[in-house]
Amino acid sequence: MIVIPYRIGEDSENLGPTYNARCAACGKTGLFNLISGKVTLAIAFVPVAKGGQTWALQCPNCGVQLVLPELDAANAISLNRELMNRPSPEISHSELQALMSRFPLPSIENWLRANTNWICPQCKSEVPETFEECWNCGYLR
Repeated sequence: MIVIPYRIGEDSENLGPTYNARCAACGKTGLFNLISGKVTLAIAFVPVAKGGQTWALQCPNCGVQLVLPELDAANAISLNRELMNRPSPEISHSELQALMSRFPLPSIENWLRANTNWICPQCKSEVPETFEECWNCGYLR
């Protein structure tokens, strides 16, 4: 029997802070990073196929990534470009809110409002909001 090593991975790039929100997974507030990725299939450690482009917002505190649908991804990219092309890296809360209102991300906003559970940063299990400790691995929130 011949075994051929293969890997399905994702090449990703952190494009920087993009969206300010309270993470429904860890409960902390911060500027979520925009992550760009391409899925790659490698056989015998040689890349043989690349998949489509993926976009996600990543919590700066716990690392949970929220995959963006196409329309939200377009708005997140535009918002990221606006933030990255500013002459100064400093931005007031009101300026950031005004920018975010120009580029809405409805699927993410709905998830952040509706999800009362948190995601364990250690084992990625969904844990009820009332639990201070992960039911799966014992991680303390």
